[in-house]
Amino acid sequence: MRAHMVRRKHMKFNILKRKSEVDATFERVADHLREKKVLLPAEFEELCKDLSPDAKEEIKSKLRQLKYTHNEDMFEFTDASKPARDITDKELIELLIKPDYVNTDEDVIQVGNQFYKGIVASGFPATVGENWLGELTQEKRNVDFSIFLEPSSVRAIELYLNKQLRKVENDLYKYQQKGVSNPALKARKDQLTQQLKHILTGEYKLFKMSLHIAAKGKNKEDVTLLGSKVVNDLHSKGIETKYTTKYNEQLLKSIIPCGKRHLDSREILVPGPAAAASFPFSSSFYDIDEQDGVLLGFNSNKIPIAKSIWKLPKYVGTVIGSTGSGKSYATKALVLNDNLINGTKVFILDPEDEYTDMCQNIKDSQVIRLGRDSKKIPNILSLMGGSLSDKLISVPKVFDVLLGGLTASQKPLIERAIIATYKKKGIVETNEKSWKKTPPTLSDLAAMLKAHKKKCSDYKLKSDYETMSNKLERFTTGIFKFMNTTGDGINPKSMFNVIEFKSMPNEVRPVLMLILLEFIKTKFLEDKEKKILVLDEAWRVLKNQSEAAYVESFARTFRKSNGSLILITQSVEELQGCPEGKAYLANSAFTYIFKTEGVVVQETAELFGLNDTETEIISSAKQGEGILIWGKTHHKIQVRVDPKTHELITTNPEEVKRLRGKR
Repeated sequence: MRAHMVRRKHMKFNILKRKSEVDATFERVADHLREKKVLLPAEFEELCKDLSPDAKEEIKSKLRQLKYTHNEDMFEFTDASKPARDITDKELIELLIKPDYVNTDEDVIQVGNQFYKGIVASGFPATVGENWLGELTQEKRNVDFSIFLEPSSVRAIELYLNKQLRKVENDLYKYQQKGVSNPALKARKDQLTQQLKHILTGEYKLFKMSLHIAAKGKNKEDVTLLGSKVVNDLHSKGIETKYTTKYNEQLLKSIIPCGKRHLDSREILVPGPAAAASFPFSSSFYDIDEQDGVLLGFNSNKIPIAKSIWKLPKYVGTVIGSTGSGKSYATKALVLNDNLINGTKVFILDPEDEYTDMCQNIKDSQVIRLGRDSKKIPNILSLMGGSLSDKLISVPKVFDVLLGGLTASQKPLIERAIIATYKKKGIVETNEKSWKKTPPTLSDLAAMLKAHKKKCSDYKLKSDYETMSNKLERFTTGIFKFMNTTGDGINPKSMFNVIEFKSMPNEVRPVLMLILLEFIKTKFLEDKEKKILVLDEAWRVLKNQSEAAYVESFARTFRKSNGSLILITQSVEELQGCPEGKAYLANSAFTYIFKTEGVVVQETAELFGLNDTETEIISSAKQGEGILIWGKTHHKIQVRVDPKTHELITTNPEEVKRLRGKR
């Protein structure tokens, strides 16, 4: 009898499957006729090649019933073929949304070409905080979900909690009789007691909550893999789950947005505040920092993303993207908005002359141009209004870069020579008044190195002094002698300052960047007003360990004076030889990642923890599109601004040329 029932079941399934195939083929044939107006015998055979002769005759019969003209196996679509009545709205909706094929087995359900695997929550964390389901509502993977909340009777909840409490107390008593402690049961007892107290005093209500999730994919293997990833993610957040084995159809119906639950899954009791915090619109995906947040762009749902740098634990940001990806455009929009909204002072180190047009059209702005003939290049050894103690800590790091790297034996030698050079000018740590005296220059340091070499008797140390002197000569009497200046040079006193040095040789740009960083840090150390420093072509000062260490130290010090550092670079590929530089970028508080090309895509994804979808976004993004990492939250972002702001910040050469003519 059982075998007979099984055969009948398979027979029924095969009939349904054949019927589905015939219906689908008929639709293709009818569509062909409506479009081409005629169906030749060869075309009919091609469309129906997978069907049996009986099925083909069934389709021909259906076409004749619809009054298609049939002549020598050729069908034609004529006025007589049109339906006698207009299709109803209900029939049209059914035609549009009715799937071609539905098949279900124990593990998955297939609807058309899409596979689904169902998951339900069977337990929630004991305590939850604000936005506890936020990551699920921001899920970028192919996942649908539904949440059902129902109020519960106070009396029924009271009985339920008392029953659970008695059970836990009995279990605890058994452990105590054995002389064994069970912290988990004690915590559960405290939780139940607290919930019962809240219910009886009317402080809050408990709600019955059900969470249904459907992982989607193109085949059974993909949907099974995605389902396991979702389950693991939920488990890591304290949410227990079960697969809806044999009940995937009911789960899928429960997820369709009709407000009806078809699956009697476990209802979990959650307090009112936790239930309120579970709604999708409480997700941080929609959060806007209303007080001092600035518009960064729009997410994939075209909802604004407005955030404040000043609410992050550290103020360091990174902007990465290939040429033309929109990284300069996004940076300009960010700093311009922060300047206008929060009154933030802005400094931009501009090695490619990309920011001067914008700066010249902003009120209270200043463009400072540095070149070989410029008299404004800051003196490396100038105290710049700071203390000698701070200078003696930072300036050796600058010389490490200036001299192309120092060995372990050379570093103490250069430090002693620097101290002696200041002392010769009457500048010492113990006398604060001496800090205002005229500082030494590179020529003074070069002379001191030669003097120390002359006094030195150790052959190896003598060689070290000679090596450093020879390297320093390039900046005192050699081709880079323009770096041997005497004063502070620049005075970025405006609210918006761009320091441009495109005409500077590439070889001196890294050390010039460090000198300017040192100058700005020292000059504004006591100024606690908000300020942003943008460092373009940041790879130049992150390409080795000593430079990366300096930038990291600078960022920490700059943060103490309420300063934010934003680094712009084309790709992590430029930092291949410096893992410290890569690690520094990855530890930024916020990161824009625009279009990334070539083999570096995967490396970028691994460095910043991007999932497969986000990796695909950065590899195929259009201009101004990418991924924004803000704290621990990832957003797909598109940077857009109003037309007037666009005119200020555009980097498109044709637009810049046209706007210059207009101005």
